Amino acid sequence: MNESGQKKPKEFRVQTELIVASSAIFVSLATLFVYVYQAKIMQSQLHASVWPYLEWGTTNYQKFEIIVQNKGIGPALVKNVQMKIDGKKISGYAELLDSLFGKKRQKYFFITSYLNRRVLAAGEIVKPIQVEDSLFATKIDSALRIHNFELEICYCSIYNDCWKTNGLEVVESDCK
Repeated sequence: MNESGQKKPKEFRVQTELIVASSAIFVSLATLFVYVYQAKIMQSQLHASVWPYLEWGTTNYQKFEIIVQNKGIGPALVKNVQMKIDGKKISGYAELLDSLFGKKRQKYFFITSYLNRRVLAAGEIVKPIQVEDSLFATKIDSALRIHNFELEICYCSIYNDCWKTNGLEVVESDCK
């Protein structure tokens, strides 16, 4: 109350302690946001630093080969390999040749290398099938041009990010 007996209006008093505390909370929240964002960026960089990239193709000069190469910068963990000829699943390279030439085909020598459940280092090349006989290699190449051959490789990085490749096209996948 003042001298005349009237109530004194409340003054808005800014307390310095409240300003300092509010500022400290704001700065702390901003710092937390920056650290969370930075951690997310670092995680993305880590995933990119081990990114595998598988491609496959065939060669047909005096021999026939399917060549699978990891062109990425990290190891590729091959989870699943699936082959099809004219839309029908086949289980191996002998069955591929039987599908192309019939069960009574001439017996030719060919070399295979296991690809399923394999780890391919960055830059590593694997040749799942090789035919050294140039006559048979030409027959295989011609037959594959007539038939629809599909090879799908599902692979993952060490962080379990997964992709499928059907040659040159690579798409994200869950590798199931």
